[in-house]
Amino acid sequence: HEGDQFLALKVLVEQLLDQSLLMPLQDWVQKQQSLQMRELAIRALAKLDDPSIPPFLRSRFDPASIDHENAEIALALVQLGFDEDVRPVLERAVLHGFDAHRVRAIEALGQIGDQASIGVLEWAAKDPKRESSRRAAIRAISQLGEPELVRPLLEKQAYDNPHDDARAEAERALHRLNPQVARDAFHR
Repeated sequence: HEGDQFLALKVLVEQLLDQSLLMPLQDWVQKQQSLQMRELAIRALAKLDDPSIPPFLRSRFDPASIDHENAEIALALVQLGFDEDVRPVLERAVLHGFDAHRVRAIEALGQIGDQASIGVLEWAAKDPKRESSRRAAIRAISQLGEPELVRPLLEKQAYDNPHDDARAEAERALHRLNPQVARDAFHR
């Protein structure tokens, strides 16, 4: 029965959502026993355009908590443009979260663009076990916007990852910063 409910909610998330789903989704976030279903409802809420959603999510957000639901709320708040106070939760999700949360948290940190996250993003870019985290971290580092800060990090990632997609991601990121610098960096 719970599996059917989960699939039904997943279909709602994947399809165009409308405002009539706002109250049922908020209800799911508050009352569902299944963490997976609450997280899916939070993702769906982040896709709706309603001014009541950020305060609702904010009321359930705990900046000190490292649980997965809280990380999902932080991701939703970033998606909605309300990223105040969520960076530490996202950084903890990068360091300690499941793979799916890790990549999404890395992407959210890039979207926030706060250079205070550079240490966590560098760590993720060096993760030898998770290429998807490395690629996401390289993209996030490139979004920090300061070429003087970002360029050496991207060059190092390209050099340290010669045989995987992370190198290609670093090359693309450097090229976006400055095409001539990218050519020089890779033809030494």
